[in-house]
Amino acid sequence: MVLRVVQLGEPILKSSCRGIDPDELASDEVRRLVADMFETLADSGGVGLAAPQVGSPLRLILAGSHPSAHGPDRPDVPTAVLCNPRVVWASTETEAGWEGCLSIPGTLVRVVRPLCVRVEYLDLEGKAGSIEHSGFYARVLQHEIDHLDGILTIDRAQSADDVVRRT
Repeated sequence: MVLRVVQLGEPILKSSCRGIDPDELASDEVRRLVADMFETLADSGGVGLAAPQVGSPLRLILAGSHPSAHGPDRPDVPTAVLCNPRVVWASTETEAGWEGCLSIPGTLVRVVRPLCVRVEYLDLEGKAGSIEHSGFYARVLQHEIDHLDGILTIDRAQSADDVVRRT
């Protein structure tokens, strides 16, 4: 089922999410949430979605990457489910980039982020995993993990010039 995406101003977007106990991962509730998040992400045309964006206070994200009209050079990375994801290493090299957010439609924000990150997480089977990525997919991971801590792109804008209406 396509879920309603929570919009800027709704309190859950500014809240920290709770970790998911590995025993919860097999529950019908979590499995249904993940399936609905996949449908919602596909319907939106986005590349990432965090559980609080659909009203759930769980530390769970979907993150992927694919070339598009706006980003023909984006890598093709299948959308993955990451439970309790956390950045355990980030490069000192940073890069500014424009980011959209499904919870702030029609807006782009220039955000400076580490160019490369390593993220540890659990998959839906409870197996620990670690991924290291750079460039656009690293940006997607950081953006979605920020949502789990109540951080939005506009919180990372360094000036008003870093927030623009999407045309």
